[in-house]
Amino acid sequence: MRRRAGGGGTYASSTSLRSIASLPPFNTVRAQYQNSPRRKQPKRFEQSREQPEDGLKTPLQKSIEELYEVRDKIRDGFVRFDRSRMIFNQELEEVNAMVLHMQLEQEAISLRFYLFFNCMANHIQRAFRGHRGRKVFRQAVAAQAALRIQRAYKAMRRRRQKRLTQLRLISRKVLRGLRNIKAHQELTHTELLNRVNHHMMIEQQWRKAMGVADTENDLINALYRKKFMRRRIGLMFRQVVLLVSTVRFWRRLIPAEYPTITLTVEDEQQVDTQSSIEVDREGDDDTGAASDGLDGDEDGEQSDDDERATPSPKPVDSDRLLMSPRGKKVTPRAPPQPKAAAALSREELRRRQRTYTMQVQEENTRREQMRQQALERQKELALAAEQERRRLEEEQRRYRLLHAQALREDLERRGLLAIRQNTLKKEAELRREELAGLRVTQAKQKIAQEVLSPDTQRILTRKQRRILRQRASRQ
Repeated sequence: MRRRAGGGGTYASSTSLRSIASLPPFNTVRAQYQNSPRRKQPKRFEQSREQPEDGLKTPLQKSIEELYEVRDKIRDGFVRFDRSRMIFNQELEEVNAMVLHMQLEQEAISLRFYLFFNCMANHIQRAFRGHRGRKVFRQAVAAQAALRIQRAYKAMRRRRQKRLTQLRLISRKVLRGLRNIKAHQELTHTELLNRVNHHMMIEQQWRKAMGVADTENDLINALYRKKFMRRRIGLMFRQVVLLVSTVRFWRRLIPAEYPTITLTVEDEQQVDTQSSIEVDREGDDDTGAASDGLDGDEDGEQSDDDERATPSPKPVDSDRLLMSPRGKKVTPRAPPQPKAAAALSREELRRRQRTYTMQVQEENTRREQMRQQALERQKELALAAEQERRRLEEEQRRYRLLHAQALREDLERRGLLAIRQNTLKKEAELRREELAGLRVTQAKQKIAQEVLSPDTQRILTRKQRRILRQRASRQ
């Protein structure tokens, strides 16, 4: 039994060692072992049973003690592992710090060298560009100077050649005229002038054919240019006049904005007094003696209403008071003397207000109608102008068509005339050729009759007849 137990103890110890060798890391095992409830079982077992002596220990107790020793060794090993790991971590942190410091220094040095080389490259590039720019500028200046000198030299040669040509022409004309005069000394002045005119006409035709400029043509071109400029200036002035008249027309159509004038209390009282006097004069027949029958209470109420209706005094602009609705300054008139005015009732004031409102509405309606009429007139004028423009365009198109048709007919007529003349010329040439051929034939016959024998003459006659028949058959 002991051997089995001892054997069992050794087997259990060997299996426990193999299981310990395959345990997870120390931190996890230690946490699980400390929190495990089996940790206190040996104490309870020791307390529950009395410990025998060493010689009396059972194999189970020996295996347990061996396990405890192995556990202590493992714990010591894990502690050493922790210390070595801490040392390794500290050294790793130091190495990382050194590497980081070296990286920062390397980046700073590389940035410094990059800025230095970039600055040097910019300086070199600017210097090279400045050198190339100055070189190109000098080349451009030299080329411009050379072109300017070349143009001046060519212009000088051209002017010299022109003067030489003119001198030669003048000298030839003078010499020709002197020779004609010397050769024909007996001619009169009229005949000489006619000859000079004839030479001038021939020279003018030659210039026109050769495309040579003439002084007379230059003068004519200058006159035409002057006439063209006059037409353009006149057209410009007509357009300006049309624009100004259009602006004035629209200014008359648009209602003028009259400036608002702020009145003081005294001015409003004067205006109210004048308006009340005028209304009383106009409405004496309608109102009668209604204003005389008003009692004191109504007068008090009317005075209160007038005080409430009177606006608060506002500052008056003297320049605006002295300006007329058209914007011109007028001389201020003396204010009218206030007169005794009869007090008006509320119904009368309302009636006047309604009348004034109706007048304003009628005026606005009238102005709107006038504006609509002006717009309609403008539309009608625009439509009429468009119709007139279309009519003119149609007439111009018709005139162009007629002109083109006339030109075409003229060209056709000229072409037909040219074809007819060419045909007549060809017919005349053919007739001349036939006559020349007949003369040659007659001369040959005459020579043959005088020189050749009769047999030879008969052979030639047959040959000529054969040739004539062939020509007739071809025709």
